[in-house]
Amino acid sequence: MEWRHLNRLTRLYFSGLPKLNSLPVGLQHVTTLETLSIRNCENLKTLPRWIGNLISLKWFTIDNCLNLKSPPDEMRDLSSLQMLRIINCPELQRRCEKETGQDWGKIAHITTDYPFANDGLILWDAIKQWVSDYVNHYYPEPSLVQSDGELQAWWTEVRTKGHADKKDEPWWPVLKTPENLIHILTTIIWVTAGHHAAVNFGQYMFAGYFPNRSTIA
Repeated sequence: MEWRHLNRLTRLYFSGLPKLNSLPVGLQHVTTLETLSIRNCENLKTLPRWIGNLISLKWFTIDNCLNLKSPPDEMRDLSSLQMLRIINCPELQRRCEKETGQDWGKIAHITTDYPFANDGLILWDAIKQWVSDYVNHYYPEPSLVQSDGELQAWWTEVRTKGHADKKDEPWWPVLKTPENLIHILTTIIWVTAGHHAAVNFGQYMFAGYFPNRSTIA
């Protein structure tokens, strides 16, 4: 199977596969995957190190995989992961026990302890869909993005003036396609709203209460 061509796959379930001893190597290329469930795969002994390539993974369930003992260090790379469920895997559960488990540090980044974090991630999806509708209407082709002088000037100003101290960093996204524009706009909108609500939850309990914000009433 040419896994790298499955660029719209978001959910994948492995269930009742007693002979499965490793995940398909090609799965590492399915970076759109958001939900992964592995159930009743008794012969599965390890998760691959490339699991960290699944950068869109949000929900991960491991159920009744009795020989699976320890998660790889690359679990730390799953920055989008919101929920990890480990069921009927005694040794894996013991090693991943909160605070005390030997492998707790590999999964401690999962956002279950932040009450607004999941809401922030849901807002990302909603904002991205809203932005996509607009961008796909006005910029259906890459050539329209590249030829819009005002748009390109705006992005240059953001990078070279808005963040002059970081303007030469290699991680700046390019602006050549509708997909580039969708990602850039979604990030800007989300960082100023959903991201702050997600990570600054201590102050949001107060500041997010409408009677305390009379200026927007």
